[in-house]
Amino acid sequence: DDAVAQIQGCLRIVFHQRDVHDGGGSGGGATAGDSMEAAAARAKHEAEAAAAAMGKARGRGRSGSESRAIDRDDSDYQHKLLRKIITAAVRAMREADPRGLFLNPVTDEIAPGYSKVIKEPMCIRTIEDKAEEMEYDHLSEYERDVRLLFANCIKYNIGKDGTWFRGEARRQEKVWKEDILSQARELYKKETAKRRKQLERADQQDEAKKKKAASETAEERKRRADNISKALKDASGSTDDNAITKLKGENVDPLPPSKAKRRKKDMDYPSMPCIASMLLSDPFVVRIILDRILRSLRADVLGGKSIPAAHSIVPSLLQLLCITQFATQLCALRGKRFIVPDAGLTKIVVDTEKLDPAAAAAVNVPYASLRKYLPLLAGLLLQSDLDRRVASGGDLHEASASSLPSRSAADPKPWQDASSLTALRALTEGSMIHIVQPGQSNEDALTAQLPRFSVALRGLSGGSLGADRSFFMSLSQALLRYKRNLPHGIRDLVMSSWVDWIRDDIEDQEKKNGGNMCLP
Repeated sequence: DDAVAQIQGCLRIVFHQRDVHDGGGSGGGATAGDSMEAAAARAKHEAEAAAAAMGKARGRGRSGSESRAIDRDDSDYQHKLLRKIITAAVRAMREADPRGLFLNPVTDEIAPGYSKVIKEPMCIRTIEDKAEEMEYDHLSEYERDVRLLFANCIKYNIGKDGTWFRGEARRQEKVWKEDILSQARELYKKETAKRRKQLERADQQDEAKKKKAASETAEERKRRADNISKALKDASGSTDDNAITKLKGENVDPLPPSKAKRRKKDMDYPSMPCIASMLLSDPFVVRIILDRILRSLRADVLGGKSIPAAHSIVPSLLQLLCITQFATQLCALRGKRFIVPDAGLTKIVVDTEKLDPAAAAAVNVPYASLRKYLPLLAGLLLQSDLDRRVASGGDLHEASASSLPSRSAADPKPWQDASSLTALRALTEGSMIHIVQPGQSNEDALTAQLPRFSVALRGLSGGSLGADRSFFMSLSQALLRYKRNLPHGIRDLVMSSWVDWIRDDIEDQEKKNGGNMCLP
């Protein structure tokens, strides 16, 4: 819980609502919101300064052009450009040779004694293959091969019998020189000039960054460090430099929501909200958060006869999971647009005219998780505990046999339209795996427990549970803990549910594929 409070303190800085300023003007101080961006910039500038110093040490005695050649290897671009130009030229050569006279290699079977006369044969296919394999380093090498192609034809076809072949070779060579080669040269010249400008512009930007990093004085670095310290103090309203590390479990409080924000300008260092979301979405961190929520539900919510929204830490933990859920989208946008989701304590009124139904539903994912489906999961855990107690061997078994009415079957309606709640799905999967493990239930109780969890997971997965590899691996590991003592009844119950989930997944795929899915 102390760690959660400290994570929230960091996130209050990372997702700060105030505008980000550089603070470099005379007499102008930076706000707390720019501290983490400044920290990233400072680290980057220091790395650039070190790289620049190493580059100077390596580059002493070399001219500017040599240094640029060492820093930038542009041969890959040149090969791809030549492949593009020569491939287009080869297509034009094919069109100029409708009979395919120069298309394929010439053999001695086609032209007797050809290999004795022509020592270096050449054809259009050979040129095409060399271009595709990027064997040409310059356009002049392609020109040489084409000239060789026509020269071989003229050299072999001598005398009166070869008059037509020599004339066709000269005709196609003229078309190639006047049309195809001239266009290829012009395009190559244009593209290399454009590339040269791009490299020069990039060199100028690199040089400017190095000068800026070198000009940053120790006083400026100290000012940046002071800004970070100030931001840490602002996070908890304290004047202590170590305010974040001193936060405790009682300081846990949901983060205030924010509207979607854009970075004011493109920056060449990562977005701090993006990095924070990536760290939170680490599978190990997510597993710890999920485990803490489940323990809180069993021990505090059910034990205290309360609701999840009234718990001191569960809303905050669910909010962290919602941030991890948006991490993929945040990374796809390169951190240019970020948002702090609502904690879900109150429902947000959405303007359906401005947002489509999917976007409107996404806005209230935290509310649906905390206020609707997490209480359903708590009720499912409560029913499972009651199933265990009324089953044979339980403390309520005799009383239930004589006085309690028969339990009704699980109702799938409450779990409908919940397929977007990935956190609730993971919590429900973890709860089911928990009761399947040895010592947590028995065969009689699982007869009632597993169908309820199966119905809930079908609603939360949207019919695609069969593709959840990690869930099935965890379920298999839980069964393997029984070793040789696995009761056949539990085995059959789990496998029956397993087959049902896979069947649901197959039926869903059949619907998507129009019923054209074939099964062995």
